[in-house]
Amino acid sequence: MASYQFAHDVPGTLIYPEQRGDVETQYLVVDEYSLGLAEFPIPTTAEGFGDYVDRVRSGMNKQILSLLGNE
Repeated sequence: MASYQFAHDVPGTLIYPEQRGDVETQYLVVDEYSLGLAEFPIPTTAEGFGDYVDRVRSGMNKQILSLLGNE
């Protein structure tokens, strides 16, 4: 990620499965490039596989909109 940031002069975000808020934070790479760590909510229970997929998709969409500042 840091190499990509250097090459393209852009911020970055690493996405992890849900960790109960333990990894969500912001860093600066070489005191210049913003690097965020975000968690995608992964449901631990669901009615069935289709429900699970819908809940993961919904959580991912919300998280992406939040990262883009469109929440």
